[in-house]
Amino acid sequence: MVNGPSVELIDVSLRDGLQMEARVLSIEEKVALFKRVLSYHPTRVEVTSFVHPKWVPQFSDAEALLTALRYEMPKTESMAFVPNLKGLERLLK
Repeated sequence: MVNGPSVELIDVSLRDGLQMEARVLSIEEKVALFKRVLSYHPTRVEVTSFVHPKWVPQFSDAEALLTALRYEMPKTESMAFVPNLKGLERLLK
């Protein structure tokens, strides 16, 4: 239990930041970025988005990224943006 005020640090670089990039990063680059983000010990990390790849191609590899990260996720809570039923179906695969 924390005494006094606390801060929850949530990083959205992998999702909100990468969606604006013209170039689609490789899985390896995204994993490396995830590891760098973990170095400052955020409470949560939003790692990807399950939007339609036609609209945001930077997340066309969301399933593969989560698979690549499954052993990299320590105590930090990881999240993904799921905007609709199709996105949920992709996530659940």
